[in-house]
Amino acid sequence: MATKQRLQVQDLADAPNLQATIQSGGNYRVAVQQAGDNKMLQLARSLEKVNPILQNYAAIQDIQGEIGTKKALAVDDAQVMEELKNSDPGSFLTAQRQKAFRNTLLKRSINNDLLPSMKAEADNLLDVEKFKTQEEFKEAVNAFVNGKWEDFSAEVGNDIAGTDAAKILWNHVVEPYKVDMNASYDKKMDEAIAYGQEEEFGIELDAFTKKRIDETTGEVIKLDVAGLGDIAENREKLLKEAGITDKKTRNAIIINTYGRQVDALIANGRYADAERMLTAMSVIKVNGKPIFRTTDAKTVVTPLVNKLNTALRMADSTSSTTARQAKAEKDERFSNSVVDVISTLRAVDTREEATDLDIKEMANVFRRLGVPEGDVNGLVDQVFNGPSKPMAQFREVLRQAGNNSNYSDEVQNRYLDNVDNINRGLNEAERTPIRASALTPEEITKEKAVLQEYLEKNPGDTWRDFERTRNYRLPDEMKAFGDELVKGDYVLEMDMYKNVDRSLDSRLDVILDSDDYEDVSSGEGRIFVDSNAKFIKERLERKALEVADKPEAERNQALDDELNAALSEEEERFKARLDAKQSSIGVDKPLTEAEIKKIIKDGKAERNFIFSDVNDFEYVSLVAADQSDNPSVNVSTIKKEREDMFEKERTSQLKRSLFHYGFDSWTPKSIDMLEKSRMDADDVKLFKDLPEMNQVAREWAVVLNKDLKGETLTDDEKETREIFNALGIYNEPSFASFINAQNVLLDK
Repeated sequence: MATKQRLQVQDLADAPNLQATIQSGGNYRVAVQQAGDNKMLQLARSLEKVNPILQNYAAIQDIQGEIGTKKALAVDDAQVMEELKNSDPGSFLTAQRQKAFRNTLLKRSINNDLLPSMKAEADNLLDVEKFKTQEEFKEAVNAFVNGKWEDFSAEVGNDIAGTDAAKILWNHVVEPYKVDMNASYDKKMDEAIAYGQEEEFGIELDAFTKKRIDETTGEVIKLDVAGLGDIAENREKLLKEAGITDKKTRNAIIINTYGRQVDALIANGRYADAERMLTAMSVIKVNGKPIFRTTDAKTVVTPLVNKLNTALRMADSTSSTTARQAKAEKDERFSNSVVDVISTLRAVDTREEATDLDIKEMANVFRRLGVPEGDVNGLVDQVFNGPSKPMAQFREVLRQAGNNSNYSDEVQNRYLDNVDNINRGLNEAERTPIRASALTPEEITKEKAVLQEYLEKNPGDTWRDFERTRNYRLPDEMKAFGDELVKGDYVLEMDMYKNVDRSLDSRLDVILDSDDYEDVSSGEGRIFVDSNAKFIKERLERKALEVADKPEAERNQALDDELNAALSEEEERFKARLDAKQSSIGVDKPLTEAEIKKIIKDGKAERNFIFSDVNDFEYVSLVAADQSDNPSVNVSTIKKEREDMFEKERTSQLKRSLFHYGFDSWTPKSIDMLEKSRMDADDVKLFKDLPEMNQVAREWAVVLNKDLKGETLTDDEKETREIFNALGIYNEPSFASFINAQNVLLDK
């Protein structure tokens, strides 16, 4: 038997560097050393040259049966073979057969285990990011090969692995593998170098073709293509210095990078620059040859020429009279929108003073200019984050956007074409004071809504603060409307209003200290205050507006009464919510198999057992359920028997009845049955069908929604709340859990 100890090797330096011929079956011959054949040094071919072994295992099994595996593996010494040949020809033939069998086993291990493993793991080794030098890579390959030798030794046994035949076979696979891996690593490094050069070249061309603005005239400077030839020649030298020796590869890098730059110019609407660059490329020479006139280059250049021609045709179509009129109208809308925004910003000092409409109009100005959507919000932010007031800052941000060389020609042209109109409009607007309102009735209605939103978001402000954010004087009816909206704001300064949170928290503490809720966390009160104190404040604000014209004493008494009523209502709402959370029949989790078996078993009578629970036989519905998986029992019988179980407190039988049959329709009395049986709301079907459940759920949802909004409930609505609270429903998630659980039960 082969020992478990592995034979350690150091790069197999002691193994003969021979080439072996591996054939199928038991035939084997050792070839003499041959002249090196570089074709065998390519990894893919060297591995494929090793033909699959043992296509027919029948012969091997015959040999193994005749001499035994252990005996065959023991014979491996060439000197013994020579001695046997001379001294005992018969034994020599047997030993030779044994040796052939051993070699077959070696070849099978190599082909079935070693070769597939080496192929599979080759890509992991060829990682130039991980192994950054040839030395690191060679060390990794040697470590990998040594590990495979250890695996191979363990597979065939150290005795077999130490034979000349094993080493010959090993070298036949490993030596070419290592040479080819080195070649592959070199190729990977060449590819990395080429990619880096191409990336660097792209950055260089991008900087060269970047749009530039004449600081004196403010106009775009045409692309100067004179230096493109020098750039190509210089890049050719850099590629050579980087070790890219293949001329075709160097040409491809130059051609593709130039092509991508032209494509970028077309995409950005810089058609004139793209045309100039293509023209310049047609005469560029590298090493004295026109590089962009080769067959390979035409596959890149021709599609770009076609793309540019298409873009130019589309651009030319805008020269029609209709197109010019459309452009003029668009330019006018743009310049007018700029003037409107700046006029509005005259009364704005901070972003907080700007309305949502102001922000929206400002963003639309940048969109009309042609700024990419991804930059719009950032430009709006700059208006309020700059060193100047928003009005002046907006003009500066607009000017910078209009001259941004990263934007298309359309942005530059639109800004320059309209800058005179914008300046004239602004000069006139700055000389004119905020105008008296000339709003139409429809505009006044809309502005009232804006005023109301402003006052709600800015407690303590008045219509006068709002007027400073607009570019018009408010008409009298809007002033009166504003005064009416803030008439009750006096309550905001009253102690009763400021102390609402504390008052509600104190009342909830009393509830939490009672015996009924001793297990409830005190954090429940804090959560409720955070969510519901605002409802009390809203009620006080409404009442303050209602009694604003009454004498102070009467007004204060009305507010005090409203506060107490609101606090009492929220106390009641809090108790209801706690009751729902502590519901003993709320949705918990689906019954387990063990729980189901216990329900079916508990209270079930056994006829042949003398001490059986005879109560079971009193109920036809339970007997039917015991005898059939789909029992058919009259509904009236089930109800009658279930009432009897309820009255006689036969909990086990009641639980079995509810589990098997559920309820034939919804009734609040079902809650009592669930409590008596100690079943949960997700254990028993409570509705006749889906339509009935949906109808009841809609009624509950109306009440639940009012409750969550802090609205006052009627007596009937409070009774409805008590019903769904008993089922553990108190918010949207618990309501959804209940509906989902019942849906599952209805589908069974």
